Amino acid sequence: MNETLMQMAVPMNLGGLIGLFGGLLLALLGWAFGRHMQRKNRGLDERTDIITTRAKSFSWNVLIPALLICWVIITLFDGIGLPFFVIMALFVISQIAYVSSIVYHNGRN
Repeated sequence: MNETLMQMAVPMNLGGLIGLFGGLLLALLGWAFGRHMQRKNRGLDERTDIITTRAKSFSWNVLIPALLICWVIITLFDGIGLPFFVIMALFVISQIAYVSSIVYHNGRN
């Protein structure tokens, strides 16, 4: 019985990986095409930079509390396990990126 399940799981995992990386490839191609069309239509200017900066700032302000809330919920309902460490890794990576960005931009001014 276990061999049958393993034989079924391998194609499903392979299909999932193909879909994941295929979706990532299509997203990158769409992003590159969008940037190309913006550049062609002179859509990349200071106004776009300001809007992008504000949008990133707002999304950052939403991301940190969302990660912390997920962290608490996972700890309460699932305990200390893999999901806890995945959320913790995302939080630590985001904070390292934040501090690195502060150091970089303070060095430029």
